[in-house]
Amino acid sequence: MQTEGIKMDEYGYCGLNCRTCPVRAADIAADDAMKAKAAAEWSILYKDYLSEEISPEEVFCDGCKAGTERIFKGCGTCEIRKCCMAKDLENCAYCGSFRECDMIQGFLFQKENMDARKFLEKIHKDT
Repeated sequence: MQTEGIKMDEYGYCGLNCRTCPVRAADIAADDAMKAKAAAEWSILYKDYLSEEISPEEVFCDGCKAGTERIFKGCGTCEIRKCCMAKDLENCAYCGSFRECDMIQGFLFQKENMDARKFLEKIHKDT
């Protein structure tokens, strides 16, 4: 994949586009209604992963690659993120175990993560 012109730091290690993330968008807009909506939606969507509800006050994020403490709690505890950081990878597509990795493959085959899957598959195919 031609990565020229793509701001790779706008994509999480998992391939999600941080610019389209409702948590990041609500934080950038500093919009309380957007934060409440994101908190409610993500509390349902990721209830098994986070094991607790998200409050609107917890809806903030600079992106998982920002190098700041201001990352969404789900991203802060993300095993995919931890793995890529430990291996010093831009994202999972550059990992030699990408196809065999249950962690990333399980994540990418959730319907809400299809764009991330397409993004990482294209990069992996071209590496």
